[in-house]
Amino acid sequence: MAILQAIFALISRSLGSILSALFGWAVVALFGPTSPREKVWLSALVGAAAAWPLLILGVIWPRLAVMALAFVPLPQWIPGWLIRSVWIGLAIIVPFALGAVVAGRSRGPAAPIPDK
Repeated sequence: MAILQAIFALISRSLGSILSALFGWAVVALFGPTSPREKVWLSALVGAAAAWPLLILGVIWPRLAVMALAFVPLPQWIPGWLIRSVWIGLAIIVPFALGAVVAGRSRGPAAPIPDK
């Protein structure tokens, strides 16, 4: 059992490093240089955009998509229409949020207001 835990810890640490590097690279490619605080939020947004095909899959097969994304089976007492409506909402919100952030960051820093 200890060997399995060690292997799982090694894989999770390596996977975390790889994902951090990939999302960091994607954030720099999409948004340019950012502060460390912004990089966390932008990485989450890029991750949501990467998961967008699963969100679309969740509209069709909601329980299967939850299992694929979270690796947790949902209890049967949760209604399917509720899960489907959440997937539809997320599938609509993620592209608009990404577009709004890209558009907002493409304008550059705000110009200073001159003194009169």
